[in-house]
Amino acid sequence: MLAEARSAISGYLRENSVLALSKSGGKLAQTKQEPTETRATLAEAIWGPLFGGPVAASGVSVNHETAQRHSAVWACVKIMSEAISSLSWDVIQELPNGDRQKLPAHSVAKVLRSPMKGMYNGNTWFETMQAWKTLRGNAISLIVRNGAGTPKALRHFPLEQVTIDFDAVHQMTYYTFWDRHTNSNIVAEAADVIHIRSMVWDTEKGWGKSPIEVHRNSIGLHLAGQDYMGGIMKNGAHIPGVLMTDAKLTNEGAQRMSQSWSAKFGGSGNSGSTPVLEQGVKYQALNLTPADAQWLEVNNATIQDVARIFGVPLHMLGSLERSTNNNIEQQALEFVTQTLRPLAKIWEAEFNKLFAPRDQGKIYFKFDLNSLLRGDVKSRATLYDTLLKWGAVNVDEVRRLEGWNAILTGEGKTHLYPVNMAPFDKLGQQEQGAINATNQTTDGEEE
Repeated sequence: MLAEARSAISGYLRENSVLALSKSGGKLAQTKQEPTETRATLAEAIWGPLFGGPVAASGVSVNHETAQRHSAVWACVKIMSEAISSLSWDVIQELPNGDRQKLPAHSVAKVLRSPMKGMYNGNTWFETMQAWKTLRGNAISLIVRNGAGTPKALRHFPLEQVTIDFDAVHQMTYYTFWDRHTNSNIVAEAADVIHIRSMVWDTEKGWGKSPIEVHRNSIGLHLAGQDYMGGIMKNGAHIPGVLMTDAKLTNEGAQRMSQSWSAKFGGSGNSGSTPVLEQGVKYQALNLTPADAQWLEVNNATIQDVARIFGVPLHMLGSLERSTNNNIEQQALEFVTQTLRPLAKIWEAEFNKLFAPRDQGKIYFKFDLNSLLRGDVKSRATLYDTLLKWGAVNVDEVRRLEGWNAILTGEGKTHLYPVNMAPFDKLGQQEQGAINATNQTTDGEEE
């Protein structure tokens, strides 16, 4: 254990040693400096390897690793990360006339499809970053650029290898990455770092709040209950029932009766067998103990707590007590609008750093949430019918929303409009025009 402590201290001092930054002729000068405040404090760096992380009120260690033993925490991290990684997205250019054009061949789109070549594809990178953000409140990747400043890769770093420093003189934030492969530091400005984070309290350092740290006691209560029930099962202290008799049994007789019962009716293979009891022996089943019932209540309560913490509907965690066929679809839509949409805005804002300064505001990254808000077939048909009648969309645009190809004849690009409608300031002119047209036709027929 002492060796682990030395290793923890040594690793902390090595990984979190930073470089003092000063501006000189527009360039960064690097000088050695004493370790400053980092994401992991010295106490946490020692406590983690020795005891598994800070201890909750329930007496168990709770950190981002142990918290994943909570099935609801694991499910929330999985749901959130897979939801973000599965979303469709586009790099879009805003045209002068207000139209938008997708740019699938843009350099940023190419990088996002393969951020870490040879290690992560696009989906894995999105999933990994969101998992870190969900569980620890922060996910950080360094933007690797070529000589022209164009992004060519996104390198994800564990939080323990990142330090954030604020230069009060120049009002700039710098990130220091410890590269364990080269045993050296990489210093980057905030503009060269993708940092997806939760709520920020320290506005200078910019670290997002970790939900595991904030809600350590709630999660620790469930983990302590798991350990308690596991110990009961392991030690056999939970007794499903007892054999009773009025006769006085010797030690040998009691042992023989117990062995005989276990041999005939013990194990899953003998479940459901009908016992035949002799010599006045009775079997008395024991009901759920108060401790068992309390554990079930605590377990359900912590699942609800975790759902609130991460903003995931209970039915997505397999808890259907309060769900019905009528409200599950509404809950799913609320998950998109109240959880995924705010999250997507955070991603989109950070990705603005990937574009050249001259393109920012004109070219941008955007998630497509419409596919998650489509509703059922009947609702979509009603919406499309209204949009088509009013000329808001054409047939090809509707087909594209459904994932179908355009009509080959080109007729699908025609916009329809209701002929019995006219601008209010033209009131009466349309009727008069129709009357004149009728009179001309009638005159022509008489001739």
